Amino acid sequence: MEEIKRRFIDTVAGKLAAAPQSTAKDELVEELSDNLYRRFLDMTGAGMEEEAAFNRAMEDLGDVDELLAYLGAEAAGDRQSQGAAVGGEGSQAGPDADAQSDLDAILASVSEVCNTAIDQAKAALKQAKEAIQRRTSVEKDSGHVRVHFNTRPDAPEPSEPPT
Repeated sequence: MEEIKRRFIDTVAGKLAAAPQSTAKDELVEELSDNLYRRFLDMTGAGMEEEAAFNRAMEDLGDVDELLAYLGAEAAGDRQSQGAAVGGEGSQAGPDADAQSDLDAILASVSEVCNTAIDQAKAALKQAKEAIQRRTSVEKDSGHVRVHFNTRPDAPEPSEPPT
């Protein structure tokens, strides 16, 4: 699986190659790759083939033009600030930059909440599966199979779990 995670990092980095190198770009590549990898794991866990899951996750990334503009604008703003320090013209960030950073923070929070909810749902499914296995017994005789489900929580667990 480490190979597929590396493939996500390389592909995302390739899509953002037009942006100037910066810490923000590195962090964005890491975060996007991690999110896409989790999405890939969810899809393969649901039975999708690996290549199809990879392609679907990359499709979910969508158009990166806004990300490139965000990374380019941030790098351009840094260069203008440096120019102002040596007597050049600088520009002020303004309300659009504040709104964009607020939106980015909201989207990051929503992404985190969604990932937490998915993790909790997976844990609940695992617990349910284990509970069903603990309360199920199977009897096999002369070509017949009988499955018994014990729905009373106070009853003893079956002696033989299902196979």
